[in-house]
Amino acid sequence: MDLDEKLKILGRSARFDLCGDCDVKGTGRRRSEGERWEYPELVPDGQRSIMLRALMSNRCENNCFYCENAAGRDFPEASLSPDELAGHFANLFRKGKAWSLFVSSAVHVSTEHTMTRMAEALELIRFRYKLPAYIHAKILPGASDDVIRRVVRLATRVSVNLEVPNKGCMKKIGAPKNFDDDLYGRVRFISSLLDDPDVTGRATGRAAGRRGRSRKKSQTTQFVVGAAGESDAEILSTSSHLYNDLSLSRIYFSAFQQPGRVDFGAPRAPLVREHRLYQADFLLRKYGFRAEEIPLEKEGLLSLAHDPKTAWARSHPEYFPMEINTAPRSALLRVPGLGPVSVKRILDARRQGKILSRLHLKELSIRPKPALDYLLFDGARANSQTVVQGRLGF
Repeated sequence: MDLDEKLKILGRSARFDLCGDCDVKGTGRRRSEGERWEYPELVPDGQRSIMLRALMSNRCENNCFYCENAAGRDFPEASLSPDELAGHFANLFRKGKAWSLFVSSAVHVSTEHTMTRMAEALELIRFRYKLPAYIHAKILPGASDDVIRRVVRLATRVSVNLEVPNKGCMKKIGAPKNFDDDLYGRVRFISSLLDDPDVTGRATGRAAGRRGRSRKKSQTTQFVVGAAGESDAEILSTSSHLYNDLSLSRIYFSAFQQPGRVDFGAPRAPLVREHRLYQADFLLRKYGFRAEEIPLEKEGLLSLAHDPKTAWARSHPEYFPMEINTAPRSALLRVPGLGPVSVKRILDARRQGKILSRLHLKELSIRPKPALDYLLFDGARANSQTVVQGRLGF
């Protein structure tokens, strides 16, 4: 099988493994020549990048029910050698067709065999081709300390896919993995490595990025939403622990869409449920919410009708309306329609004078409508359409 055919098969197999915000300015993911998957990507330092995403192998020894690459399924199989992966990425990088790499794999032969080949590919990229590319490497469940340390030294970001929030859910998906040791234990070990300057390269824990810029090494994970019948409460509780105690940078959510085996009875998860989890995740990471504060409906699920921030505001009328000119940052972040950027603009504007109407918010490039029911402007409801004393009323 030639390289183009391998890349076509493996790129298609990798499309459900998430590692970033794939939709950059509405462009979304796209297929390159030969149907190799390349993604417009916003990497963690805010740079726009084109990411090459493919598996090293889709031949898996495991038979997780939800996975399309599960052992025993009938599908085209392919594997890349370390030389093939490194050489192909180096060629794309030098042509300006891909600036970053996401590398993962099914468990081919064994976890250690597969992870060793991945480490060899990364060593070729870093040392033979000397590429300062952003690299996200997926750590397989049960990988040894030695091979994980080797990969963390070479990658910019690493991740272990937990898939489910606890060991009870792991049993439901038929995965031959020990949740505490093979998954959570590996996440804890990686967290300890990211605090070790001997592994990260220097005390700041930074790795070379595109065009030689430094990037802080980080760790993420992913949940397959709905595959194990888990509640959103379970996912959010585990997410909170990962952020607060293990210092993960991001958590990604992938709504369960296709059964890996005919006898797996879980229905497809609504994509809006995935979206609500991302919104709740932002509340945990950016808005100062605790997991137990996020409103849940029956069976511990987020509302599909309302975003979780609006649901919280509606269930706490005692906080509203709040005075926009005196409310602290932490309170303003709880107003529906206001995010960290908008709140910063409000706080900056308040240093010059009072904000007196919704038109003042428009002048600050803030869409006022979602927030108006929750705010007072110098003690009054938002009904003024006039700017009182010139621009911004100051």
